[in-house]
Amino acid sequence: MRTKLWLGSTIAVALLGFVLGLPDGQADFYKWVDETGVVWLTDDPDSLPEGSQNEIERVMVIEKVEETPAQEGSTLREGRETERRSSAESYLATQERISDEKKRLHEKISDIETDLATAQSALKRVALTDRRGYWFVVDPTGKRVPATYRDPGAIWSTQTWPALPRSAWTKESEERRKIISDIKRLEAKLDESKRELEQATRSF
Repeated sequence: MRTKLWLGSTIAVALLGFVLGLPDGQADFYKWVDETGVVWLTDDPDSLPEGSQNEIERVMVIEKVEETPAQEGSTLREGRETERRSSAESYLATQERISDEKKRLHEKISDIETDLATAQSALKRVALTDRRGYWFVVDPTGKRVPATYRDPGAIWSTQTWPALPRSAWTKESEERRKIISDIKRLEAKLDESKRELEQATRSF
């Protein structure tokens, strides 16, 4: 018997139904994920599509129970059902944790990439000189407001602005060093997060 599932909100019901519906003695379950992301579950690896046998993974093992006299059959059937349900629920809980971790890492990587792109863009706008300048944004009333390069719409300027004390200005060379430091830090975080995602994907 084999079944294929799309991972999602219905996988628990589908897999539990698959496991509990198996006849006695079918105890080992195998998983294979095809190139489209479809998850195949089966108790017979030979029934999977051709070429998949070298990539299958045994995901659940349920102890086989021999036939017994009729008076003991009901209790044993309940025990087998409970054991099958427990194994399926444990497997699904693990897969759900992995799926949640992958989602978290994808979001983290997206945020880091956004911050990295912002820093790289800001670096191009600051010249490598010792002139002093500052970041500002224009508020809805049209007034300048002090900012950092991370603020949306931030503008780097070296023009005189009496409203901003000179002590708040920064040398362009110093500002570039700060941005370059941020870029290196973000690149390291991005590499680390991608490695974590790769490990989580291998666990799936």
